[in-house]
Amino acid sequence: MTRFLKKILRPLLPFFGGKKVLKDMGTTSVFSVLGRMLGLVIPFLIAAWYPTGPGTDAFFLAYGLILWGQIVVTNILENGVVPFIHEQEAHGINLERSVSNLMIGITKFLVAACLVITAGVFIFFNFCTSLQKEAVILAFCLFLEMLPTLFFTTWISILNGGLNARKHFHVAAVSPMIRSIFVIASALMFRRTLGMHAVALGYLSGELLRLLLTFCYSHNYISPIKLEYDSSIRITPFFKRLALQTAAFAVLCSLGFINQAIATYAGPGELTLYTIGERLRNVPQILMLSSVIAVVYSHWSHEYSGLKKGFRWADEIKLMLGLITVTAVAVAIMVYFRSPLAHLAVGRGEFPEEKISVVAHLFAWLAAGLVFDVPALLAIRLFMIYHKDRAYLFSALARITVTTAGNIIFLPKYGIVGIAAITTGVNAFYAGALMMALYFIIPRAPKKSDSVDLKRKAD
Repeated sequence: MTRFLKKILRPLLPFFGGKKVLKDMGTTSVFSVLGRMLGLVIPFLIAAWYPTGPGTDAFFLAYGLILWGQIVVTNILENGVVPFIHEQEAHGINLERSVSNLMIGITKFLVAACLVITAGVFIFFNFCTSLQKEAVILAFCLFLEMLPTLFFTTWISILNGGLNARKHFHVAAVSPMIRSIFVIASALMFRRTLGMHAVALGYLSGELLRLLLTFCYSHNYISPIKLEYDSSIRITPFFKRLALQTAAFAVLCSLGFINQAIATYAGPGELTLYTIGERLRNVPQILMLSSVIAVVYSHWSHEYSGLKKGFRWADEIKLMLGLITVTAVAVAIMVYFRSPLAHLAVGRGEFPEEKISVVAHLFAWLAAGLVFDVPALLAIRLFMIYHKDRAYLFSALARITVTTAGNIIFLPKYGIVGIAAITTGVNAFYAGALMMALYFIIPRAPKKSDSVDLKRKAD
């Protein structure tokens, strides 16, 4: 059996960067499935346990904003910390001192940011959505209840960045299961007495325990983390470097809750339907892409960060094409079975049966965009590695503007399915534009033939 698997996998090695990268992709993907599979079913449990309407609209909009903050923090810090630690170690500064300074410095900034965000969210709920007054009040209360999770997620992300720098990918992949267990348990026990607040309580307590466990693992198995600020370590360049990256990624990720806000104008319960379709798409996105992209980024960061090395397009394009091909095949299968998948996800409990077909169509359109997510996500990582932050920010602003305008125009005629179709269509053009821009912006490694010619001229 082992020989048979080796024969199958050996031809794939050139496309996936060799045995080390392929091994990390495989093991991290397995642990990611274990860690996130419970979290992926939570929206479908909410759809089954709570009647679809203004209450679920309020929760999904509030959590959409919290999720936006968590995604921005997680991706920016886990990815930004990796090259920062590598560069600090090149100057003789160990990991624990760098991580400690980052945790203290970023917390100060986050306190001020949360005050501004809270005021902005109140305005957003009242003037940018079509929610009823009672739903607006509920959404804002749920947002405040879950706001502390942003601090927990920030600290977890910094610690996970240190773990990724040491090639310890498994802890970050598995730990979300802890949060999911608390959310499901809280909703089961308190949903009749606390309503949607039971879900918020589960997220808060689960994220806190996840932080404690991640800190203990980092402290015991990587290096002792002491929360002491070392003034000899300058983290100001870290903030300056990530300022534009954070702004660009925040703009890019805001598309989720902007689409949700637009969906409220389609009527009560439509935001919930769109969110269910989007979360159903997120299942393959997270299981197939998130861990794989993290592994590729870690290896690329180690290879290219801090060095003025040209990107080896001839070699790395094989990796990209391999990932795109695998994703395209998986997407084709999922789109074909969209109706059975939708019934499996929401065909029970309080969810209205006549709306299952809408979820299936939403899933099909959004899942098609996964094929374009592969080059887009890899391109974004290269923007970060080579510090092309202005181009990254400009492209994010362009995508969000075009998508929002298209969704507003087509919503009256095509409803929330039109939102999904426009989002995927713009994503296709966005991915192509990013790859073309990168080819001309980032430095390219010389071809082997060019290197031979240079050696001959030197001789």
